[in-house]
Amino acid sequence: MTDPQDASAQLLELWLAARTTVATLERAIGERIQADCQASLASYTLLCTLSSPNDPLNQQAIAAVLGLNKSSVSRQVEAAVKDGYATVEVSPLSRREKTVVVTPRGSAVVDAGNRVLAEFASDLDPDDAEQAIRLLTALSARNS
Repeated sequence: MTDPQDASAQLLELWLAARTTVATLERAIGERIQADCQASLASYTLLCTLSSPNDPLNQQAIAAVLGLNKSSVSRQVEAAVKDGYATVEVSPLSRREKTVVVTPRGSAVVDAGNRVLAEFASDLDPDDAEQAIRLLTALSARNS
């Protein structure tokens, strides 16, 4: 049985390492996305979310997927539309609802950003990455 104090210390260490890792990766990846794609990391993230093969998403669904509030997503969508990366269209499911759709220009940003991520991921051990994903996903699900 694990000592609760040891488990608490491990969780604290994991949390701090995760925060540092996220901040470092976001800064480095954001700089490369900006340089290679002429788009912000926030735009790339939004466009990746919109590029999934599922049904088109409205702003509320985007907010839920990204863990953001609706006003932040609204600003990001407005910027993406202004930059020609996305359009807002009437939902095919309900005329009262609007969905956000990636344009070909937005798809090009996603493709270029995916190449940047592939470079960052090239030296990751797949087993280590899978284990980290499982652990972080389990922690997130447990505390949602």
